[in-house]
Amino acid sequence: YDHEALFIHNEQIYHQDIEDSYQKLCELQEYISRWSHEIKLPLAALHMMNERNDDVTLRMEIKEQCEKMEQLLHTMLTGCKTWNSHYDKKIELLSLKGIVDKSIRHQSFFLIKEHFEIDNQITDEKVLSDEQWLVYMLDQIIHNAIKYHKEQPKLSLYTEMKGNRTILHIRDNGIGICKEDILSVFEKGYTGENGRRFGKSTGIGLYLCKKLSNKLGLGINIESTIGNGTKVSIVFP
Repeated sequence: YDHEALFIHNEQIYHQDIEDSYQKLCELQEYISRWSHEIKLPLAALHMMNERNDDVTLRMEIKEQCEKMEQLLHTMLTGCKTWNSHYDKKIELLSLKGIVDKSIRHQSFFLIKEHFEIDNQITDEKVLSDEQWLVYMLDQIIHNAIKYHKEQPKLSLYTEMKGNRTILHIRDNGIGICKEDILSVFEKGYTGENGRRFGKSTGIGLYLCKKLSNKLGLGINIESTIGNGTKVSIVFP
């Protein structure tokens, strides 16, 4: 009897600890969400103040840093939502062109700054997915293409049909990924050779892409060779 009572007591404590941890996680997520929205106000004000800056070079430098901060805020806020197993998911029939165009607009400042040639062949393809999370995945993939570009950078987006599956390919002509790293790029915190050489990687972007693809029932894979660019493919069932 004593052993049974002790087991029940310990189980109650265990479940209470789980409940407490879940509540703390929810509170932390709410705090991060509020903070992210609040910090956008002074950031927007900084954008407006910078427009009155007469020094053109300095104005562009400040604008670039503001754009980077906005992207980092967006990544943090969206990433925070994915860590909650109960985050919203709305599966609907989407225009793939609309999704791709939206992500390109999100990255437009840096695509223009780095003089990217965009070859967007997406037309009227339709896919079943969640718009918010799919745009976020494309944001991360295109952002990586920008980070690791070479001279005369190019970004190509096109689809392929295999049976009843639609495959979206995002290809760049950047520095590429060495074969030793290719199997580990979706691991959390993994930066690889490029991250060590250029110091630009957090190892979070592709990890979140993989996590979201699993939640959405999508396939995602990556092909790359050093010096010949990278191709990321998203498979819609």
